[in-house]
Amino acid sequence: MVRKRHIAVLVALCAAVAGPVPSPAYASSTPTTYFVDNSDPSACSDTGPGSQIEPFCTVQTAADAASVPGDTVEVMPGSYLEQVDISASGTPSAPITFETGASIGRLRGAVITSGSDWHSGFVLSGASNIVIDGFTVAEVRSGIVIDDSSDVTVDRVIAGSGSADNAPIQVNGTSSHVTLSRDEAEGGWHTPGIAIDASGSGDVVTSDFVSSETGDGGGISVMGSSGAVITGNTVVEQCAPGISIGDDANGTASGATIENNVVGPNMSGCTSPGAGIVVGSTADTAGAVLDYNDVYPGTGVDAYTWAGANYATAAALNAATGQGAADLNADPELEPGAGQIMSPTSPLISSANSDAPGELPTDASGAPRTCAPGVTESGVGHSACYDRGAYQYLDTVTLSGGSEPTTPVPIGTSLTANAGTASSSWGSATFDYAFDFGDGTVVDGAAPTAIHTYTKPGTYTLTEKVTSSFGGSSSSRARFVISPDVPFTYQLSTSASGTQAISAVATITSAWQLTDATIAFGDGYSAPAANGAVVHTYAKPGTYPVTLTVDNVNGDHGSVTQQFTTQGSAYTPVGPVRLLDTRHGTGAPEVKVAVNHSVALKIAGNGSIPSDATAVALNVTVTDTAGNGYISVTPSGASASVSNLNYLAGQTVTNYVIVPVGSDGQIELHDAGPAGGSVDLIADVSGYFTHTAGDDYSPVGPARVLDTRHNVGVPTGKVAPDHGISVGALGIPAGAIAVAVHVTVTDTTGNGWIAAEPDGAGTPTTSILNYLKGQTVSNTVIVPVAADGKIELYNGGGTGSVDLIGDVAGYFSAGSTEAYMPVAPYRSWDSRKNGTALTAGGDTSYDLAVDQDTSGVQQFPDSATLITNITVTDVTANGYLIAYGASSVRPGVSNLNYLEGQTVAGMSLLATSGPAQQIDIRNQSSGTGDVILDVFGYFAS
Repeated sequence: MVRKRHIAVLVALCAAVAGPVPSPAYASSTPTTYFVDNSDPSACSDTGPGSQIEPFCTVQTAADAASVPGDTVEVMPGSYLEQVDISASGTPSAPITFETGASIGRLRGAVITSGSDWHSGFVLSGASNIVIDGFTVAEVRSGIVIDDSSDVTVDRVIAGSGSADNAPIQVNGTSSHVTLSRDEAEGGWHTPGIAIDASGSGDVVTSDFVSSETGDGGGISVMGSSGAVITGNTVVEQCAPGISIGDDANGTASGATIENNVVGPNMSGCTSPGAGIVVGSTADTAGAVLDYNDVYPGTGVDAYTWAGANYATAAALNAATGQGAADLNADPELEPGAGQIMSPTSPLISSANSDAPGELPTDASGAPRTCAPGVTESGVGHSACYDRGAYQYLDTVTLSGGSEPTTPVPIGTSLTANAGTASSSWGSATFDYAFDFGDGTVVDGAAPTAIHTYTKPGTYTLTEKVTSSFGGSSSSRARFVISPDVPFTYQLSTSASGTQAISAVATITSAWQLTDATIAFGDGYSAPAANGAVVHTYAKPGTYPVTLTVDNVNGDHGSVTQQFTTQGSAYTPVGPVRLLDTRHGTGAPEVKVAVNHSVALKIAGNGSIPSDATAVALNVTVTDTAGNGYISVTPSGASASVSNLNYLAGQTVTNYVIVPVGSDGQIELHDAGPAGGSVDLIADVSGYFTHTAGDDYSPVGPARVLDTRHNVGVPTGKVAPDHGISVGALGIPAGAIAVAVHVTVTDTTGNGWIAAEPDGAGTPTTSILNYLKGQTVSNTVIVPVAADGKIELYNGGGTGSVDLIGDVAGYFSAGSTEAYMPVAPYRSWDSRKNGTALTAGGDTSYDLAVDQDTSGVQQFPDSATLITNITVTDVTANGYLIAYGASSVRPGVSNLNYLEGQTVAGMSLLATSGPAQQIDIRNQSSGTGDVILDVFGYFAS
């Protein structure tokens, strides 16, 4: 219910916990105020004087020191995990007082609670003339326990019990003249909220709010104490009797006064609800007075039990006993679940006996007994304005135009709290404004503003309460963060987070509240600078200005910009253009490349290739070979640990490569062959990659778009020598600038070469593969697409005709999203060393993410498109390979064709599966063979 939530919230807000309690400090011989404050463990001491400058850390230490009549223990806001035992005594004129600082109305500043030892809150034993004022005692065995003590006042305490069999407030033994006033008590499963189980006399329970958590707990129970006064209380949500007098083995409870109380409806779901008010035996009824209550326990429940007889109504009770003449049995019209606020038509308003014993001049919240306008006063006594129950019906106070300072602010800054303009629903009123700044400072007066300067950094809760002259009030809370006076600084750090993403981290120190902290990423997108990294993905690769802007309420402004270049690159097609031909001195000296030697080729700044090129797409041809060997193409300065194409003596072999450009703008083509071998090298560029321009990649298929043998893409018929064919049905969107296509030449009737270029580019001067009569050869190339959306394949250099096959693997366009990322070339698989060779007519899975030379795992996005060179060797029969992502359907196209005994290499753009970048390779052959897989980079979003 509502009260339980209130208690739990207060406990949750308080975090400080007291440690073991040392021996108490020496007490003074004259009345002293002892302070307790555990909010700063370094500033409190249980061996110190307990002064305001050096307070005690625990309430118990102060309780041990407070032994002189007139002593006061002032407990500052916080949570105190301890049981406070009190056995000292004051005098009627000089009681010993325990109070909590910074309390406004029902808002309590200090919380007494328990831990695993499950103790009680305050325990008084043999004490007298003690005042406990303004605490919250929650999540304990019992909140307040008063044993064999006298003249004790418990005022404005919120008490809860975590035990099923212990009342929140208990008065036991010979305790007498105990006053429980303006308290809130929440009963447990089997206990009332307030239990006076004593053989003393003269106990007073007045203006208390009592409820039951659940189960069969009741409200107020007086078992054996005579002359008890039960006046002006509100009891709601109970299952046992709301007010119960007598019927206890400790003795009778004669002479009780029960007036001006409200016993509201029982809790829903009670199995055996008790009557509203119970006075047990004939002995208990002796001298008892019951009047001016409103008893409304609920449908089907008797309002009273008097000396064992049940009465459904006050009229019936009065007729039989003469009691309850002015009692009501009407719906009190209380706010559901709370019981503190009544409706304007409630019968409780101005209907109490103001002269009832124990009645207070103010209600449970300290509000005055104000007559409500428009209500006929039916109350009796010195004032007709008193309401029945613990709370007075009050006006509604509203506030407008208030404002609180924006924090954090540095220590030493004066803050002005503004409650705003108050108005009363009852018309003209004056107002009192109370400001509790949460550090022990309370400003109370007629001004709607208060100025305060905090002396310690920390987080403080400002509580504002505005009270009208009619008694209505409105409260609000605001949190202030007071920071050390640090300098205003700001830093921005950036790092790559994937192919085209940035991770930006802002580090800001400001003693003042920030009004703006924004990161602009240079592409039109901005985001608030947050704790931790802000990740943003660019639509295109490039170099972007990233700017952090910071402002605070003090007028400080700062801005810092860093240039960030995405890791990924975009593609721009060219030519094709021949950059290297060692036969004719193009791009390098006119000399063959010796075995175990390299030729350097300038890329960046060469012709139409810009100086900021990050990688290049080339068709590489080795010819005039004097022995067997392989060619490795790498960035300048890199080791030649992988191969791009293999050759035999007298053979001409072609393969496509995508290779990063070295820091000097060059690449190297390395010849690794037998001693005495030498080769000529040819390289034709068809495109380049940069961070600042170009288009990204989209994988497709692979799909067959051309087969001159079967009327696919063009009419059936071989391509004649020195003739080309236009291929337009590429399965790519309009506006694509280049297409990745696997080209196969077969059924050759002579020797020659094949070129690929934009449609209509004229007679080509470069080639993508070379063939011999009767040979089937293939190569994956990236071909610029003409404005008409077509490419041209040209059969040149010979006299024989050929069949051509084309399989599209992907394309580059403005709408594509995968950028190119280079990696240091590595060998992911070599079945000659690691096993898992190709089986006859079978599928074999390979993980491309693993570098088998270092046992390291490359960090790729899941299912990236990997630039992979596939080499097949030691094959025992003719055949071809189909490579594809492991989770996809095997396509009906090939990646590599081979003859028995050949070593053949070919580049593929492979769409992979999962974080391991897994592919399957189908060996479409009756023989077996070894496979070698080298990775040169990838495309990914």
